[in-house]
Amino acid sequence: MVVRGPFAKLWHWLDHPEEAPDEVAFWGMAGASKSWQILTFLLYVMHRYPNVPGRILICRDTYNSLTRSACVTIRKILPAGHPMLEGPTDEHRTEYRHGAWVVTLSGLSEPSRLYSTEWDFVFVEEARETSLGTWEEFSRAARNYALYRHDADGRLVRDELGRLLYDDAVPCMEVPMSMTILATNPDSKNHWILKRGTAGQMEFLQATIHDNPAYWDIEGNCLTPMGAKYTNRMSKIGGVRRRRLVLAEWCSPEGAVWPEFDTDRHVMMGVKRDADGFLLKSEIERLGIVEFYAGADFGYDNSGVLVVGGYTKARKIIIIAEVFHSRQDVRWWTDWLVKLHKRYPLTLAFCDHNRPDWILAWNDALGVPTDSPGAICVRADKGIDRGLEIVRRRLASHDNGPHLHVIHDALVHPPDPELLERHVAWRTIDCLSEYAYKRGSTSDDLADDTGARPDRPDKSKANSDGADAVRYLCTGLEYFEPETDPLSLNSSYRKKLRMTGRRPQFEGDIAPDDDMEQIDEEDWIVDTIRRSMHPD
Repeated sequence: MVVRGPFAKLWHWLDHPEEAPDEVAFWGMAGASKSWQILTFLLYVMHRYPNVPGRILICRDTYNSLTRSACVTIRKILPAGHPMLEGPTDEHRTEYRHGAWVVTLSGLSEPSRLYSTEWDFVFVEEARETSLGTWEEFSRAARNYALYRHDADGRLVRDELGRLLYDDAVPCMEVPMSMTILATNPDSKNHWILKRGTAGQMEFLQATIHDNPAYWDIEGNCLTPMGAKYTNRMSKIGGVRRRRLVLAEWCSPEGAVWPEFDTDRHVMMGVKRDADGFLLKSEIERLGIVEFYAGADFGYDNSGVLVVGGYTKARKIIIIAEVFHSRQDVRWWTDWLVKLHKRYPLTLAFCDHNRPDWILAWNDALGVPTDSPGAICVRADKGIDRGLEIVRRRLASHDNGPHLHVIHDALVHPPDPELLERHVAWRTIDCLSEYAYKRGSTSDDLADDTGARPDRPDKSKANSDGADAVRYLCTGLEYFEPETDPLSLNSSYRKKLRMTGRRPQFEGDIAPDDDMEQIDEEDWIVDTIRRSMHPD
């Protein structure tokens, strides 16, 4: 067993529990073996004290991401045929057992159900995806103290006040020890982990690739062959992800398109779902959702994204489901659209008009026409400046809070393994936080020396796909908002949207058609051509 760098402190604290902190954060670049080292420590504790009835919780934002990371790592650490590996496959496993120990695996879709159990160790993997409130609740739940209350044979030797029950009792530890541990890559400079760590509220330990025995040869002081291959692959990453994953910087994207986006304010935790991952009817009612709309950005080499937004009585949009995947054909996407429509009946879906054949296929699958009354899937208004500002207004604070939220585990399928391998955005939350202007600039200059507009979002980055789908959704619904200035919108697009006969089910919320400029079909075509040449 090779233990390097800051991870050696875990073993030290096990032998000197009086020095152990209640909270510890291991952070650093990708490839620093953070999860491997922490899981190795937890497995060691279980094997060192097999008769102690301890409890360990290992969690991550979603169950699927946990089983594809922690479970795979545990299988690599333990020798083949180890009794802990018996039972369900990784994707169906909910716990491990060794001796008297129980290790519970859980996503954080409903973290409150985990708080009532007392734990000896809580390990939150990739904790940047977790809210401060969830972390604080877990810190309070880490109070089982099994090693303090039992001896090595598993006999209870202390009462509830910590007094020894037997004269000859030899507990495993002389002082209580329970610990909440997190592993994370850096995130924004305003993230709660950085604030809590630099304020001294938790042990804050940085790991590097030198701490990974598989990637760094400590005797030769050089990368191993696997380390060289890994760093070569990581060198191809750019932008804010390079700064975070390779350079280990806590930073926000330069020239963030939506600096208003804040995971603590805009990401909803603990929304209850059924066994298939769909929102319970009681949750839909609790959130005040009355209708469902969608935004879709088509893609193949780049990710395709389909987001479903619940539209509430308070005119808020809550993104409750998303499909986010690369290299899938129209049939795959159509199957997901139909599946989502059955659970969340869509009033309209605002789609990337670069693939009119996909829009036609989607409407056909839903049994409705295209470009005529009754259509569900319609071309999106892709005006960039207009759309960015509409999303910005929804993210801003209002008397009743922001008007755009995302459920933290909205992804309805396992993450795309190719996107994970490439270390690019694999869900909409990441897109909203990382969407940035070209060259990190929000300059008002019309063009640089290459003719590119620096005040345009960088469409070459993989984090633009989810942001575009959200933009299409928000812009489409803006046409039905009663307080929207009609002159700020595309009048011909509004006319086309009205032709579907579909609209939110609110009374007195939309101006009549005669309040708008009347444009015939020929004008619509001319206007569409104009907008394709000059997006805004």
